[in-house]
Amino acid sequence: MIDQHVDGLATYRDMVIPCDSEPDIYITHGWEFDICHRYNGSWWVSRQVCKYLPDACQRFVRSPSKMVNLNGVYRRAVQRIHREAFKYGEECNCRVILGHTHTPQAIDDRVYDCGDWVDSFTWIEIRDEQIGLKWYNGCSPTHT
Repeated sequence: MIDQHVDGLATYRDMVIPCDSEPDIYITHGWEFDICHRYNGSWWVSRQVCKYLPDACQRFVRSPSKMVNLNGVYRRAVQRIHREAFKYGEECNCRVILGHTHTPQAIDDRVYDCGDWVDSFTWIEIRDEQIGLKWYNGCSPTHT
C-alpha cells in the first residue's frame, strides 16, 4: 500500500517482502512495538494509531532514542520494544526489521534493529532472503 508520493517517488509506511525458503520479512519503523506494550499488547490499537495518526506518534510518544539513559531506562525501553517485535514475528511467522530505537541489534534471526547512520553507522542488507546487520568500516554499535 502506497502511503504517499514524494517528488514522484512512492513511499511506504511499512511493507512485507515475501520469501520462498525463509519466513517473510516485515519492514516497519517500529512505533507499533513501542505503543503496543503501553496498551497491554493491543496490536489493533497500536496499528490504528500509527497508521492514521503518525504525526501524533512522533509528537506525543517519546522515542527511545531521545530518552535519557538514567538507571537503564533507555535500555529497558529498547528491550521491551524488541520483545514486542519478537513476539509479533513469532505470532505472524515473519522476520521483523525496525529502526525506531536507533539501537543496532540482531535477535535470534527474528528481529533486526537497523540502528542509524548518524550514531552507529549501521544498515540492513537483504540478499537471497538473508538479512544482515552491517557496520560501516567495522564500527561497533554505540548503544549496547
